Amino acid sequence: MPHLVRPSDGYIVATDAELAATWRRRAIGYLGRAAIPSGSALILAPCRAIHTWGMRIPIAAVFIDRDWRVVRIFTRVPPWRMINGGRRAWGVVELAADAESAFRLTPGDRLEFTA
Repeated sequence: MPHLVRPSDGYIVATDAELAATWRRRAIGYLGRAAIPSGSALILAPCRAIHTWGMRIPIAAVFIDRDWRVVRIFTRVPPWRMINGGRRAWGVVELAADAESAFRLTPGDRLEFTA
């Protein structure tokens, strides 16, 4: 199962990570879900901004640059919002709003997607 790790210390950000590389998969994201399973992450790339219009649950959003370094973190984005990762953002990792991993990351951390 693909997962997302912080290689500097081996911290596992998500035990079940999915890379949404197509436009359609990025557009759907977590829409329509009543919950995000613990340990899950959806990686949207390329993607500099996201919205939670039509969502029923809050999410955490961790924006990354092209080198997979964290550039910006939003730990609780409620439904019906739009957020921008900034100029350096290239992608975003979406997690459950209560995911401990979103709180354990800091800007500058490098992440790695492994299959």
